Amino acid sequence: ESLYQDWITAVETGNTDLYLGVLSEDIELIPTDAPALRTNKDYGDFLKTVFVDDSFKINQIGDREIIISGNLAYARYDYEIIRTSKNDQISYPTIRNFLDILMKNESGNWKVTKHIWNYTEPDVIP
Repeated sequence: ESLYQDWITAVETGNTDLYLGVLSEDIELIPTDAPALRTNKDYGDFLKTVFVDDSFKINQIGDREIIISGNLAYARYDYEIIRTSKNDQISYPTIRNFLDILMKNESGNWKVTKHIWNYTEPDVIP
């Protein structure tokens, strides 16, 4: 759970380094509406553009389900994500369903290696 609290904090504060800290070097982001990103560096480049124009607030919906088997785990959860344009201060709420695959690294820390989501309610892109 602490990994997810760090992740939420990273998104809500626009902290790219903290965000990348929860991801494995070989992270694969598999979004609903864009091509996959396949490395920590590519993900970081993507985040730099995201946090420039928008700020985010995350509300967890229900409980997070985490199943652990050895050095692998999966997490299933839902968020309401409120994206607010920094330019015009208009907010765009969406509900998203997430599935993550996590691996325990050599240091014994859990890192997200696959991050997958879809929308329950369509995203509004101005």
